[in-house]
Amino acid sequence: MKREINRIMHPQRNIKLKGYQILLFVVFLIITNNGLGQTTLQTVDFETDGSGYTVSPSESNANTSNPDYWIRTNGIIPEIFPTNGFSTSNGDYFFAIEDLDYDRGVTKHTLTCDAVSVSGYSNLQIKLLAGGTTGTQTIEPTKFLKIEYNMDGGGWVTRAQFIGDNTNRRYYEDEDADGIIDGSVLLSALLEFTYSIPVTGSSLQVRIYFYCGTSEELAVDNIRVLGVSANADPTVTTQSVTSIAATTATGNGNITDLGVPNPTSHGVCWSTSENPTTANSKDDKGAALSTGAFTGSITSLSANTTYYVRAFATNTAGTAYGAQVSFTTLGVAPAVTTQAVTSIAATTATGNGNITDLGIPNPTAHGICWNTGGTPTIGDSKDDKGAASVTGAFTGSITSLSANTTYYVRAFATNTAGTAYGAQVSFTTLGVAPAVTTQAVTSIAATTATGNGNITDLGIPNPTAHGICWNT
Repeated sequence: MKREINRIMHPQRNIKLKGYQILLFVVFLIITNNGLGQTTLQTVDFETDGSGYTVSPSESNANTSNPDYWIRTNGIIPEIFPTNGFSTSNGDYFFAIEDLDYDRGVTKHTLTCDAVSVSGYSNLQIKLLAGGTTGTQTIEPTKFLKIEYNMDGGGWVTRAQFIGDNTNRRYYEDEDADGIIDGSVLLSALLEFTYSIPVTGSSLQVRIYFYCGTSEELAVDNIRVLGVSANADPTVTTQSVTSIAATTATGNGNITDLGVPNPTSHGVCWSTSENPTTANSKDDKGAALSTGAFTGSITSLSANTTYYVRAFATNTAGTAYGAQVSFTTLGVAPAVTTQAVTSIAATTATGNGNITDLGIPNPTAHGICWNTGGTPTIGDSKDDKGAASVTGAFTGSITSLSANTTYYVRAFATNTAGTAYGAQVSFTTLGVAPAVTTQAVTSIAATTATGNGNITDLGIPNPTAHGICWNT
């Protein structure tokens, strides 16, 4: 309820409200006083002299002969006269004044907070603690404590004020600065007040303008500027890494919400340590104008190494990251050559190979493999010599062969990247000689006779010739 300032205010007046009206009023107070997602942009709490504010004219101390003051105080040092009664819920110090109408307001007493950047913020508010006391003196309606603001140098605007009531001898709140009392009375215990600022901009200043008379005391404390960021973080998710190789891979992300404003950069970042950021290696795909999936090239990696990856998107509100995923790069396959087979016999031979590059990691197996069909693998017969930690030549035993048979041979080496083979070579095992016995000669005449023999083992392959030989 409003009334003219020269009318008596009745704080005890009973006002009947319906239940839903009370609920809406409570919700309104919560939103108004606590804010919704608000950030405190500036605080002037007077705990440090001159921190964040200036006063005009300069501060003046109280003394017993002239109990006027315009001073930062804790109520004890410097001593406040005559009441010594203000109390604040914020720290120890506050700013207090008394009897400033000695020249009928010619000297303008102001407390001006430093300019604060409010760019990118809306729902701006001024919060402060304010108090007032008086004796039996009449307070003229022309006396006041004004809360003013200046946006981007556009001139001072009175947002609210506390004005004198010459009947109740108190200062009362005039919430919209229209000259009509519509709020709380100021007391010696400083109360908190909140005022919305109906404009936005880049730079805001708050000023408290005082004008009070004899035995009229005012105090302020904990002046704050709050706002709700007009910006909003983007939202991004990270998908599994694909196309994994030894030194490269493909990162996958998805911008599910662009935020406000649109991202100026987005991509994937990676590191060998967990929770990588854009300060680590990254592939920045630049600005994003729409939501959706994207990919990034993950490069310059080390083989057989675990990496951690997060998608990211950045706007003026900050950088958002997706959940972390990890992957391990492939190893580098070893390199091996095959040399000619040696020590060839009917059922055995010696295979020869050379590891020219161990790969990454070192081979867990190396040796010789063979078959009769060509292009042998470790799935065929093999001689596995086990792990290898150095490059160089090695041999392998080729066994359980068939005589007079052609075999194909390759050297091999295996690590986590796979199995590498040398070029194929071939050889043929030796044959097995036939076995024959000689029996006694028969049908002996003057110039002829019959020799007798017996092939007991054809050998491998079958004999291409057999018979009887003689001499003298």
